[in-house]
Amino acid sequence: MGIYKRGDVYWARWLEDGKQHRKSLGTKQRSEAEFLFENLTVKKTNPTVREILKLWLKYQTPRCKPRSVHLYKIVRKRFSLVWGDLRPEEITILKMEEFQEKSLMVGLSPRTINHQMGIALSALKWAHDRKLIDTEPPKCKRLKLTGGPTRKFLTATELEKLLSKVKEPRWERLTPFIMLALYAGLRQQEIAWLTWEDIDLEEGWLYVRSKKGWSPKSLTSERSVPIADELADYLTSAPRTCRRWVAPSSTNGQWNRRWLGTETRRLFKAAAVDDGGPHTLHRLRGTFATSVLRGGGDLESLREVLGHSVLSVTAGYLSSTSESKRRAVGGLSFGGG
Repeated sequence: MGIYKRGDVYWARWLEDGKQHRKSLGTKQRSEAEFLFENLTVKKTNPTVREILKLWLKYQTPRCKPRSVHLYKIVRKRFSLVWGDLRPEEITILKMEEFQEKSLMVGLSPRTINHQMGIALSALKWAHDRKLIDTEPPKCKRLKLTGGPTRKFLTATELEKLLSKVKEPRWERLTPFIMLALYAGLRQQEIAWLTWEDIDLEEGWLYVRSKKGWSPKSLTSERSVPIADELADYLTSAPRTCRRWVAPSSTNGQWNRRWLGTETRRLFKAAAVDDGGPHTLHRLRGTFATSVLRGGGDLESLREVLGHSVLSVTAGYLSSTSESKRRAVGGLSFGGG
């Protein structure tokens, strides 16, 4: 049992449960083939992104300069935290855009984000080329390097154009997502899994909670959110075409995650809300958070409403508004003449 060459490519051969198995290692280099055969457990199928990054880093370490290895370790750590438990086929364009927006929030430059994501995707492609995974990573739109970081909220003019466009028949089925992201700060999948049983219009609360087949992003993501007056009016008057889902698809079932992301981006572009950055419902969540802070809301309450695990993530929205900075120093007085 071991590796052997078939044509130009190395293959692996091993015994498992009394049966002989063969698999292409996807490489022409013997040293790489030996590495893959030694570290790839053939019993392990469908590895996570964290496992792929770990194997990829182990392969790259003896082959790269120390400076490159240091950068690769940073990338492995960052993407293991963000995507670590996901399978390669779950890395969609929407996931990439969410990573871009969150990275901009914490102050990373577009150049750094583009570079690090490019390295992470090259690791997934490395695994795909060697038949370790079946899904090739999708291509993602790079952030523009000019003009500074993309805003994570919409201006009043942009919001007016978006709300006007979503009233058109072509887009009106996205209205529940727009309203719940804008007036409650919900994430895309939180809206997709929201049922009418989760909404208490009488008391003015909606609840993000686990259901069969789905659970929120983290423990702190399970939460209660106060219903704003505008949202209450919409939910009261909205036609209930589906008994269960608040935001159903055209067939009264749940939206497909990828198709919903595609439709959202098309809506943003149709409304001419296109500043070169990601166009996802997360922009409306950012608009909600920014509006709360502009209205004098405190960070801790906003953290609970948004379902963030740590306050530092919520604090990223402070940089979105100069008004909050003005309020911070506007009342200073030391009694000087």
